[in-house]
Amino acid sequence: GSALPDDQKGSAVMFAHARTGLFSRLDELLEGDSIYILGRNTWYKYKVFKKIYVFPTETSFLKENYGRSLILFTCYGPLDEKRVIIISKYIDGEGI
Repeated sequence: GSALPDDQKGSAVMFAHARTGLFSRLDELLEGDSIYILGRNTWYKYKVFKKIYVFPTETSFLKENYGRSLILFTCYGPLDEKRVIIISKYIDGEGI
């Protein structure tokens, strides 16, 4: 299963549709960009370190150990034939 942002280890994994108000601009994130996620009562900061494009059947990226991290993904392409995956690392002590 997926970790939660409040967990001290593991990867929190989130998927949303590539629609306005959801992940429509996810593919625009670049290495080094910051992502803020609200946990139960705390904001958490992550820094993008990897962006990959995969076919829907490819899941090997979920098996890698990224430490405390956040993995975001959504459909990509004219017919949603691929997925864009954003992998980011937790930045300790830098929440809002």
